[in-house]
Amino acid sequence: METRRAPYRGPTPLDVPEARPWALFFIVLAILALAGVPIITSREIAEEERAIGEVLEPAQRFAADLALVQTRQMLRFREYLLTGDVEARVRYQNLLSEEESLREDLLPLLERMDVDVRQQALPLFDASWEWHLGHRDALGSDTARVAFLEQAEADQTRYERMLLNSRVFRDLINARMEAARGAAEDARQRQLQLTIALFALALLATVAVAVVGRRLRGIIDEANLRRRDAVRARWEIDAVLEATGDGVMGVDLDGRLLTINATGSRLLGYGEEEARGRSLHDLLHDGAPESRSHAPEDCPILQVLREKDRAERVDDVVW
Repeated sequence: METRRAPYRGPTPLDVPEARPWALFFIVLAILALAGVPIITSREIAEEERAIGEVLEPAQRFAADLALVQTRQMLRFREYLLTGDVEARVRYQNLLSEEESLREDLLPLLERMDVDVRQQALPLFDASWEWHLGHRDALGSDTARVAFLEQAEADQTRYERMLLNSRVFRDLINARMEAARGAAEDARQRQLQLTIALFALALLATVAVAVVGRRLRGIIDEANLRRRDAVRARWEIDAVLEATGDGVMGVDLDGRLLTINATGSRLLGYGEEEARGRSLHDLLHDGAPESRSHAPEDCPILQVLREKDRAERVDDVVW
């Protein structure tokens, strides 16, 4: 009876390296970012444009109209002050109502603007109220009008202070307008740059996936070819072993039986399933008399396996 080590059965499915998911994850992430970044930046752009269209532009327009109305008020009041023309007084009073209407339109917009703009509006409103309050007596009668001429210089000072506050207020709104437009343009540029970068990353990820897929396909094909060759070789070996008249067994390095041909099963008196996994020493020397029995570590056959050497002949008796 001949013993042999178990043959290599060829690669199994576990021998095929698993594909790393990083490339697929990378391309999915790039595609999600390519879709998500424009949404986020578009929202940012929309918020800036909404602030411009709904708050800053109307506030800018109302502030300019307010300054124009105050200039016309000064002209009509001076006309009335110098000539006593009742029509000029009526126009001045109508302009006061127009200023009040503009202020009421401006107040809701100021509530949606930052604190600095709201604080700057207060000195403007205060200066306007102080200037108009000084005109109240002059509008009552001709005597009061003539007496007010002596206060013309002080009235001019109050008017210039109101104009200064109006100019500072308009400049602040204009600065907010330019900042909002700049932020919107920066967001557009950032959106463009990120889109280009993400598109390039997605393209690189696609190429990486293609390369990895091609490499993986080659590995799988090679492994399948090796497996088919190994299976074919195994079939050929098994056919030879079954056809031989000798008992042939395959064992591992621990001396446990892995395979056995039909002749070996008949010689040992065990079926292949019954014998598989059992110690070769126990199978061969199960019926040895006590005087001829020996321990597994003294078994000449197992000694050959432990030494991992080739033996053409082993002196041992099978019982």
